[in-house]
Amino acid sequence: TLIRIIYALLIKDTMQAATDDTEQVVRARLKETKALVRKLSELFSAADTSGDGFLSREEFDALLAYPKVQTWMSALGMVVEDREVLFSILVNEEVNDDKISWEEFVQGIMRMKGHAREQDILCNMRDIRRILKLCKDMRSEVLTLLQADRQTKK
Repeated sequence: TLIRIIYALLIKDTMQAATDDTEQVVRARLKETKALVRKLSELFSAADTSGDGFLSREEFDALLAYPKVQTWMSALGMVVEDREVLFSILVNEEVNDDKISWEEFVQGIMRMKGHAREQDILCNMRDIRRILKLCKDMRSEVLTLLQADRQTKK
């Protein structure tokens, strides 16, 4: 029974250490995320030379022209060589197709840094399936209209 008590105490201490380690990892990641958001906010503010709260294409290109910014973004796992593609990924075309808001900038970079998350990939796959279905439906409607048009011409 003494051995069981010792084992129980060892297991309890091990479990507590594992819990503490997990909490430390979560706190460290949260701290890193906050620091990254702060850095991105500073970067956005510095690049927004017009002060309108948006990055124009010119302001965005000027930002990425700085070697330190290129190095820093590359360290985040981003490809900064193709600025046009990067700009088009960050801009929300439904809202504003020629400027990037602070929110779009920060959220976009956070999503793109490193590898794509599975959740993002699954969302993209879902959207592609919806678009494909819309295309098929439109094709079917066009074919129906063409057939009806041919019938009226006969």
